[in-house]
Amino acid sequence: DEAFSLTVDPFGNVYVAGASRDSSNSQFTIVKYDSTGTQQWVHRSGGLYADKAARITCDADGNVYATGERHNGYHLNFYTLALDSQGNELWHKLFNGASNGDDKANMIVVKDEYILVSGTSTMAHAGDLVVLAGGERAHFEACRSLFAGFSRGAWHVGPVGSGARTKIIV
Repeated sequence: DEAFSLTVDPFGNVYVAGASRDSSNSQFTIVKYDSTGTQQWVHRSGGLYADKAARITCDADGNVYATGERHNGYHLNFYTLALDSQGNELWHKLFNGASNGDDKANMIVVKDEYILVSGTSTMAHAGDLVVLAGGERAHFEACRSLFAGFSRGAWHVGPVGSGARTKIIV
């Protein structure tokens, strides 16, 4: 077994994200300990080849959010999971980049009602992404040189939400 990240909720509980391994595979694993260090529960998912929970965080209500990698039999995909404080799954999402290569999530942040996940993708490594961004133009311009490092083009498409609407049109 291997731990990659941990977080503490507002109630003093500790959550550890990592991978549980058997002879040939690993599972995306979250473990909860109370403030005295007593294990409360273990949540495992996946188990095909090289699944792992890379990062973990929690919100003010004690819900837990983790992201990492899930193998589809050919490549790695982003895998993001939400659990309640009792370890029950609230939801999960998979992201397989457009190139169908290896996609590895390595950061997760909860801000208000938003859950932000970042990582690497085969397309980003190749500089083959297209960025369509909504929001303040000044913020977009401040990030333009960053976008150039992993994309073949970046366009500001209007206020917040415009990027998602434009992607649907494209």
